Amino acid sequence: YKDFDWSYIQTRHFDIHFYEDAYPTAKFAATVLESSYVEISNELDYVIQKRVPVFVYNSHNDFQQTNIISSLIPEGVGGFTEAFKNRIVIPFSGSYEEYRHVLHHELTHAVIYDLLYGNMFSSLLSRQRLFNLPLWFAEGYAEYSSRHGWDYFSDRFVRDATINNYIRPPWALGGFLAYKQGQAMVKYIADTYGEEQLGKILRKGKVHLTMNRALKETIG
Repeated sequence: YKDFDWSYIQTRHFDIHFYEDAYPTAKFAATVLESSYVEISNELDYVIQKRVPVFVYNSHNDFQQTNIISSLIPEGVGGFTEAFKNRIVIPFSGSYEEYRHVLHHELTHAVIYDLLYGNMFSSLLSRQRLFNLPLWFAEGYAEYSSRHGWDYFSDRFVRDATINNYIRPPWALGGFLAYKQGQAMVKYIADTYGEEQLGKILRKGKVHLTMNRALKETIG
């Protein structure tokens, strides 16, 4: 395990932590995060209440050594957002497009955590009254936003799932299918009922605590 000598830069909404010679990578992240935040804020009609800490690792091997969460990180994980302090943690793989995508994807989680939970995690009692956001919506919206609606990879994946009959009902979605089928479902909601409904669904979920009631209250 390495010792990381962290530095950080600040933007209007983010504290971006980096180490060694990763200042250019951190600057790239700063630009991506601020531009992505504008898109997410407009899509959800929400302004975050607190600055978001972001930790950038120089490689996946370094990333797997993080102690921001206690569990071991599998090789396939491209980043995560920790809910308790709303921290984004991400490795740089060498691909700037993939880096952009994962930064935007994880930022959607940070904004939604802020919208739904805010300071509620500080209270043990409030944890009994948290909206359990379904994986298909959480990851589906993250992909919808970071892929700007739809993309060829999502299209071929969902087509294959449809042709070969492994599409699942929403309550049974898990794994990678939740990302791609979820993206298709979120896109359907946005196309059919208007993108403004996405933020309304989250707000209704915060009140009613179930996705069924949130959907019924917003899109019927």
